[in-house]
Amino acid sequence: MGDAQTITDCYNYGDVTGAKASGVAITNNGELVGCFNAGSITTVKSACGLAQTNKDLVENSYNVGSIVGEAAGGLVVDNKRFGVIANC
Repeated sequence: MGDAQTITDCYNYGDVTGAKASGVAITNNGELVGCFNAGSITTVKSACGLAQTNKDLVENSYNVGSIVGEAAGGLVVDNKRFGVIANC
């Protein structure tokens, strides 16, 4: 755990609720490529379609699900300094 990994061609259709939630990952330390969220993400704090925090790459991915939260992002909530979002 903690090492950068690549997640490809993943998806979420399920609805997610909680204090902090996302459709695919809480923290992306590697690459999310070709992923999407179609589920409804509902929280009291932060909600997003793919990853709460992006530290590396989100590419060719998208969100079509409903996102509801105090801090809300269609793809990510917190894109860090070296985080890249491409072709989304």
